[in-house]
Formats: sequence, C-alpha cells, structure tokens
Amino acid sequence: MIKTLCILLLFFSIHLHANKVNQLQTKCNQNDIKACFELGTMYGYGHIVKQDSIEAFYLLDKVCQNKYAKQCQMFKLLYKTNDVFKQGVVNDVQKYQKLCDDDVMDGCSNLGYLYKKGLGIKKDLTKAQQAYHKACLSSDMEACTLEGDIFIDQRDYAKAFPLYKKACDANHFRACTYLGYMYAMGQSVESNDQKAKILWKKACDGEDELGCQEYKRLSP
Repeated sequence: MIKTLCILLLFFSIHLHANKVNQLQTKCNQNDIKACFELGTMYGYGHIVKQDSIEAFYLLDKVCQNKYAKQCQMFKLLYKTNDVFKQGVVNDVQKYQKLCDDDVMDGCSNLGYLYKKGLGIKKDLTKAQQAYHKACLSSDMEACTLEGDIFIDQRDYAKAFPLYKKACDANHFRACTYLGYMYAMGQSVESNDQKAKILWKKACDGEDELGCQEYKRLSP
C-alpha cells in the first residue's frame, strides 16, 4: 500500500513538473520574457528539468536581447558563479563536436551556437558559420537562418540572402522577417516594399512577433 502510494505521488509530481515546463515554454514562445528567464534558469541549474546549458543560453540570451537589464545581469551572474552551469558548457563543447563529427545535425547547430557566443570555447565566427552550414545543408532551417545572421553581421548580404530565402521558403518565419528587411532596404536585392510586406505577413501568420510589428506598421 505504501509503495503504491509513493509511486502515485511520484507520478503526480512528474506530471506537475512537466506541466510547469510546458506552460513556461508556451509563454516564452509568446515572448513572455519572465517565463523565458525562469525556464532558462531551470535548465541552467538542472532544477525540475535535466541540466542543459545550451537550452539555458538560448532562453537567457533571449532575455538579454529584449533588454531586460535585471534578468540579464542575473543570467551573467549565474554563468560566472555557478560551477554546474560552467562545467555543463565545457562538457557541451566536447559533446556537440563529437555529434557534429558523426553527422548528427543538432550537434552541428549547437556547436555553431557555442562558437558564435564563445561559450566554453574561444569565439570563432568562421567555425560557427561552418557548423551552421553543415546543419543547413541537411535541411535544418534554424541553422540556415543563424548562418544568415552571421553574414548579415558581416554585411555580406549576398551570402545571407539565399540562406534566409531557403529557410523562409521552408516556413521558418524569423527568416521571412529578415528577408523582408533585405527587400525593404535593398540589401543584395532590388528594394521592394510590397515584397517586404508580403514576407512580413507570412512571418506574422507564423506568429513571429517582429514580423507582425513590421506588417502592422505598413498596414492601414
């Protein structure tokens, strides 16, 4: 009887934790930055979920990009002071390098992220681009978009354009938003506001917030 009760309590606890993670992930996807921060720290510390430094950085990077200063500073403090978090990043470098070498494309994409951010390894945009490119060739549209981001930062618009187009054509909606900017600003393509609007509408239909903002700005 006691054993059965313990099993039921464990099952109930796991169910509650899974629901919390799913709820936070849904809110974060809807740009609830506080939810992104809470979920990111959970992954960073390995609280409720399995410790995953890459997932933590993806989420917490979003917090910093949205200029939530207090939460961003807490994230930086977490990385500097938490040994589990820091060691997790070092372990991730080795893990994702091996996976990428073995042609596991998620490994390549994550390795590219580590090189791009300089996490657990010296920052190297060339190696980041190469890792993303390998994943992109295997139809990882997020990797295509991230590779495009590197070329945009380098103002190499001719290389960024086909990467964003490939990803947008495959319904990666952030890529559609950025492709819209390229049309709006005439970067490696003739300026075309109507084309930009069409792309931003597609991005908005796919619930990309930035695409929605641009589409609404141009709509009467």
